[in-house]
Amino acid sequence: MGLFNFLRDVGAKLSGHGGAYSAPTPEALENELKRLGLPSEGLSMQVEGDTVHLAGQVKDAETREKIVLAVGNVQGVGKVDDGQLQGGESAGTLAGAVGSMSRLPAGAAGMDVAGSTVHAAAAQPVEQGPGGSMFYTVQKGDTLSAIAKRHYGDANAYNGIFEANRPMLDHPDRIYPGQVLRIPPR
Repeated sequence: MGLFNFLRDVGAKLSGHGGAYSAPTPEALENELKRLGLPSEGLSMQVEGDTVHLAGQVKDAETREKIVLAVGNVQGVGKVDDGQLQGGESAGTLAGAVGSMSRLPAGAAGMDVAGSTVHAAAAQPVEQGPGGSMFYTVQKGDTLSAIAKRHYGDANAYNGIFEANRPMLDHPDRIYPGQVLRIPPR
């Protein structure tokens, strides 16, 4: 649960707003969730500038992450605040912390080694999602295979990323720079 950043000037263009420099209306965002087959009942959305505040109840962490990404990957949205959204494991919980630690290299359980490992890693456009998935911002030249190779060490694991981002993705080759994707733990 937190505030997630998106590139405001890229993403799906919805009817019902004035373009890249203004966020869409809550009604347009709700229609986008419905179009994607994501639940919108019990959710409320408030738009302030380029920030969308989500509130309500969702059934699980996967649904929560998909809603955050579906709303955030809309042109005009720069931030999504899911702090008032209930359901799914938050990265701030013990389960979320354990999930984060599980991605450290073998033998890096000590604080000194873990700290140096984290600081030595190359900067990547990644945030932790509310359910423990990593949120990755697609860069120019990226493919799902390249992203899978970077995060899982196996380019052939791209289909797992594709499936984790359905229904927002309808084909593995249709990703674009600036789009934010879910990278679930393997």
